[in-house]
Amino acid sequence: MAERGKHKNTLPFVHSMLVSFLEPYLDADGALIPADAWRSFVDGSAQVPVVSGGNRGPLIQELQEMLEAAVEKRATHASHARIGVLFSGGIDSVLIAFLLQRLGRDFLCLTVGFQDDGAKAPEDVVESARIAKLLGFEQEIITFNMETIEELFRKTARILGKPLVDVVNIGVGAVAVAALEHGKHLGITHFFTGLGAEELFAGYDRHERAWKTGGNEGLHAECLRGLKEDLYARDLRRDTAIANRYGVTVSTPFLDERLMRFALALPPELKINETKTFAGRDRGDVPLKRPYKKFILREAAELLGLSPSIAWRPKRAAQYGSRTNNALTKLRKKAGSRDKDAYLASLQ
Repeated sequence: MAERGKHKNTLPFVHSMLVSFLEPYLDADGALIPADAWRSFVDGSAQVPVVSGGNRGPLIQELQEMLEAAVEKRATHASHARIGVLFSGGIDSVLIAFLLQRLGRDFLCLTVGFQDDGAKAPEDVVESARIAKLLGFEQEIITFNMETIEELFRKTARILGKPLVDVVNIGVGAVAVAALEHGKHLGITHFFTGLGAEELFAGYDRHERAWKTGGNEGLHAECLRGLKEDLYARDLRRDTAIANRYGVTVSTPFLDERLMRFALALPPELKINETKTFAGRDRGDVPLKRPYKKFILREAAELLGLSPSIAWRPKRAAQYGSRTNNALTKLRKKAGSRDKDAYLASLQ
């Protein structure tokens, strides 16, 4: 994917005139802005002083209002066309679908999973179907098996190109490719995803590790680093390449400029803390009591009207919840490749 557009000045106040008015990582032509322009924008967004978390009620209310505004702005831009939501059943995609429903918009939830013969259904498929039924969302589930998943991986590798092909990008990217392709066959050209919520609200395991080792300062630093570096190098490059390949619009409400500034100013203890835990597992599948990540986002979801069973459901990353990573493991063994990277290289 080419990065078009030369930016002579990437200061935050100039940046807003160079990008599309909706997504700060795209320029006016819909192309991904250069990495240094994105870093400059994030640095500018993080200049707001961290607010006090003593009385979090007003902050939860403000977060709810910003989420509603970010979704509504992008839904308005989609005119009255039907919208596709990449729907895993996690809090990010559920919130987007819930807010679209409140706006009265016509949308379809698209869920992707891998299920080999005799294997249990992927958790994203099971949980998303449960939630869609509870909330009255229309949903289509796209399921792959061992006979069809390899072609999906091959297609994803061709779209991304060699520099972007790795285990995570193929596992996550294949889900997006399947959802966008299926949606486009149904005439959908505008899709919503929850991209950005993990970095802004500390949703990854590495955020939890940073919090455990470096406290609140360590957590804030990791959120900022991941937003500037990892999100761009992996997620934005991958998802923009896939959207361009299918000629569709992908909206990312969590990367709304106002919402980003607000999230980066939140005290880190409102993203991860010890006040509420769940019985999870550590690496190696070791049972462990774990703190909820994206704490304030889940509180905002409850305030909006989502039940605790939905708002506080722990969620694994897309490649695990959909079991595409499991498919990669099986195909690697079947091909006799020494590891997954070697198998992926053979696809190209």
